[in-house]
This record gives sequence, C-alpha cells and structure tokens, in this order.
Amino acid sequence: MPKELMCRHSIAIWAIGGEDFYFPDNVGFPIGSPGDPTYIIIETHFDNPQKRSDIKDNSGLVFTYIDTLRPMEAGVLEIGQSVSPVHVIPPKTKQFVTISVCLGNCTSQAVPVQGISAFAYMLHTHRLGQKIRIRQFRNEKEIGNLGRDDKYDFNYQLTKTFPNEKKIERGDTLVLECFYDSTDRNTVTFGGLSTKEEMCLAWLYYYPKSEFSYCASEIHPKNLIRAFKNVDPKTVYTGAPEDNKTSWYDVISNAKWDDESVKAMQGIQTLADLVGTCETRTRVEYPGHNMEHKFPLFVQPMAASSDPCIKETSWVRPAALPTFVSEQSTTAKPKSAGVSLVPFRFVGVCVWAVLMLSST
Repeated sequence: MPKELMCRHSIAIWAIGGEDFYFPDNVGFPIGSPGDPTYIIIETHFDNPQKRSDIKDNSGLVFTYIDTLRPMEAGVLEIGQSVSPVHVIPPKTKQFVTISVCLGNCTSQAVPVQGISAFAYMLHTHRLGQKIRIRQFRNEKEIGNLGRDDKYDFNYQLTKTFPNEKKIERGDTLVLECFYDSTDRNTVTFGGLSTKEEMCLAWLYYYPKSEFSYCASEIHPKNLIRAFKNVDPKTVYTGAPEDNKTSWYDVISNAKWDDESVKAMQGIQTLADLVGTCETRTRVEYPGHNMEHKFPLFVQPMAASSDPCIKETSWVRPAALPTFVSEQSTTAKPKSAGVSLVPFRFVGVCVWAVLMLSST
C-alpha cells in the first residue's frame, strides 16, 4: 500500500451484529477543516470458509453530513493487543485471559492537558471471546471501567454509549482484559485477522479531538517461550532468523500443552515486560513507542462484584516468571539453601507490524 494511503486513525468501526450509531447532539466528526481527513479508506474483512462464488457484496457505511457545526469534535482511540502472532491462546482451556495495557507513559504524553471525555465504546474479539472489560487506573488506583461485556457474543457487536461520559486524564493507565474459552480447539490460537485467529481490541469515541489515536501492547516472544521450561532458549531465535535455530513461533505451534504450560502462559500475561505502542492518527510515534516497559504491578486481579447476579472471574499473578531448566543453577549448595535461580535475559527487541483496523 502506498505510504500516503496508510492510515492509523479509525473514524467508524462496524462488526457483525452492529446497528446504527449516532453521536451525541453536541459532538460531530469534522470534515473539511485543516488537518481533517482528505480521503477515507474502508477496510473490510471477508469470511468465506466454504469458498462460495454466488455471493455479491454490498458492504458500506453511510455517514450523515450536517452543515451546522457542533460544539465538540470527536476522535477515536484504539487500544488493546497488537494484532500479531505474539497474541497466544492455549488450546483446550476453559478460561484464558490476555491483558493489554495502554501505559501511563503513553497517555502522559498523548492525552491533551485538559484530558478527553469518552462518550462511547466498542469491544472486539473473535469467536473464542467470552468476556471483555476496560479498566481505568489513575495514580496507581483503579477508578472504574470504560466499558465491559460479561456475556460477549461475537455475532452481536455493538457500539455503546456511556450513560455518563468518562474522563481520561494524562498519566491514566487503561487495561483491556479479554477472556477466552478454547476448549473446542485442539491447537494453539494466534492473533491475526482471520476469525479463526484472535483479537483483543477496543475503540473509545471521545472529545475534544486530538492527535492521540492508538495505544497497544504485546509480550515479547522471548518471554512467551518461558511457558515451556524444557526449551533451551539458546536454540531459539525471537527476532531475525538464525542458522541452526528454531523460531519461537514453531516452538509454540508444535508445543504439547499441559496444565503446567497453560498456567505458566497465563502467568506470563500478568507479569512479563510489555512492548508498548503509542501513536498519533498520522502514525507519529511518541517517545517510548516499541520499547519494553515493566508490567504495571498495581494492576491487580479485579475484586469480586457485589452484584450477586454477576459471577466474577479473574486471573492469578505468580510470584515470578517461569524459568527454563537451563536457567536453574547446578552449583552445589548446602541443603538448607535450596535451589538457586539464575536470571536470564535476551538482548534486543523484536518489533512487530501493527495492523490498522477501520472495519472488522
């Protein structure tokens, strides 16, 4: 795709089951002013597993234009898990949670000084998704949610308006948790565009319009392979291909999953360093973009709901990341000293392409 046609900024999102969506009376999306879009690209994802040739597509979006300017101009913020194979969901697992973080390091730079007000949201996974929620933290304290669906249905994806607008301030941390059920899958599921792959995304409609458009995270493959303790990390490459080494993708694709490795992979989701993504709507990168950041440990499992009708489920954080067998010291120690663990670090960061989604 030509560089001039590469978008990051989404202005409308629709998915299966979606209905008409109307902005509040005081908010509109600006067209024709300096800095406004000069063209719109509609990206459509088709799913035709039976390879039928007798179907005609009439997909499209209808925008209603008015000539009376509204007081507030809207923007759209996309948050979640980078759409790539580093999004990993083990097979045969009743509940697996992925945790994506829009880091305070990003919002402290990208959110305008006066903050922004979110007035609507849309949540999105593919067929394994069971529950999604956006948690909001300020000054390392949880202050509420920016949207949740405890009975997520892939066939009924709506853009929903908040009863009361939600304020997002500089330095806030936004956490997107996606709960999956993969009991019907015999193989690992990776992140990707196909409905047989998975996503964990959310879009927040807000005002006033700003340059802030995209905030996501992912876990580096060097930490994902820690779920398999018998893997020798010296024989695996997690960046550019290396001779006589196996790719991290093949390690995970061919792994024999058991309760221990599933539990380890879940723990990695709650503790491993994150590669953060932070961009403007014109793809300008903020400082800290595509760099590793510590997982914000003030993000704890959500407390049980006081509503007896809600059966709360969450996740558990281990005391430490899983270790490879090769990391464990073989040096003799007095029996009272136990086993010594030697930290292991890889050098370098693998940067993955992130896909812009205007419609999915």
